[in-house]
Amino acid sequence: MENNKWAVITGASSGIGKEFAYQLGKKGYNVALVARSRDKLEAIAADIQKQFGRETRVIPLDLTHRDFARELADRTVDMAVTMVINNAGFGTSGSFLEIEDDREIEMITLNCSAVTQVARLFLKRMAKNGEGNMIIVASTASVQPCPWFATYAATKAFDRFLAEALWYEMKPKGVNVLALNPPGTATQFFAEAGLSDSPKRLATVEQVVRTAFKALGKRPSVIVGVNNRFMAFTERFTPEKLLIAITSRIMKKMIGTS
Repeated sequence: MENNKWAVITGASSGIGKEFAYQLGKKGYNVALVARSRDKLEAIAADIQKQFGRETRVIPLDLTHRDFARELADRTVDMAVTMVINNAGFGTSGSFLEIEDDREIEMITLNCSAVTQVARLFLKRMAKNGEGNMIIVASTASVQPCPWFATYAATKAFDRFLAEALWYEMKPKGVNVLALNPPGTATQFFAEAGLSDSPKRLATVEQVVRTAFKALGKRPSVIVGVNNRFMAFTERFTPEKLLIAITSRIMKKMIGTS
C-alpha cells in the first residue's frame, strides 16, 4: 500500500475504534485518530508509530460540538483519506422518562448527527477521487425495538439504515460503505451506559474488526457472530408484540430492575 493512504477513525481512544486503529496501522495505513481525550490518542499514536512505522495524527475533538466538522475538515484537508471508521458513539439505558434530557440529546447528536456529518465530509472527497471505504458502526440493537434502551437502539437503527442506503448510492462511485452491527462487545460500553449486567458471551474487539474487513465491499451490512445473524433472521418471523416483550425482559435484567 502506498505510504500516503490515510484512515480516519472516530471514537479511536478505546474499544472498537482503538482496535480499528491498530489493525489499520498493521495493514499499512497512516491513521488519524479522533476522540475527546488527547492523552489517550497520543499514547495510541505513539504505539502505532513504534509497532508499524506508520504516520499518525492526533485530532482531539468533541463531535457533539456544533462546528466540529469544519475543524475536522481543516485538520484532514491534506490527507489522501481512503478509509473512514465512523465509530464514535455511546449509549444510555433505563426508563425513557427518567434518563436526563441533556444526556439523551447528547447521544442523539453524537450517534446520528455527527455520524451523518462525518459521512458527508469524507464521502464527498472519496466520490470525487473515485475510491474509498467507510464503515459506519451500528449495533445488533438496531434490528429490533429495545425497551429500556429505546433511544440508543433507535439511533443505531438510524446508523444502519443510513449506511445501507449509502452502500447503494456510493457503489457506482467506487466507494464502499458498510453497516457494522456488533453485539455486546468486551469494551467499557456497558459500564458507561449504566448497565449493571452484560451478555454472558461478549464478542471481542478483534472479532468485530475482523468481521468488518471481511464484509467490506461485499455487502451493505453485517452482523457480528453466526448466532447473532441467526437470531436476527428468526426475529423477522416473530410477532412484534412478543419480540418487544422478550427484548424488554432481557434489558430489564441488564439494567438491574424487576
